[in-house]
Amino acid sequence: MAGRFGYGPSSVADSMTVVNTPSQDLALTNFAYCAPADLGKFASPGSKHALVLVGDSVVLTL
Repeated sequence: MAGRFGYGPSSVADSMTVVNTPSQDLALTNFAYCAPADLGKFASPGSKHALVLVGDSVVLTL
C-alpha cells in the first residue's frame, strides 16, 4: 500500500494498491510505478515532483 496525504484542512489521503507491474522483469527492480492518469493525484503543489509514501520511505519522481 502506498499513499500521499494532501494539504489543508479538507484534504484526504489518496492511496494506491499494488496490483501489477508493467512487465514481469520490472517486478524485481527497486522502483515504484504509477499509471500516468493517477500521477496528478500525487503532485506536490508548486513543483514538478510527485510525493508518494511507500512504507517509511518517500518516493520522488521528476
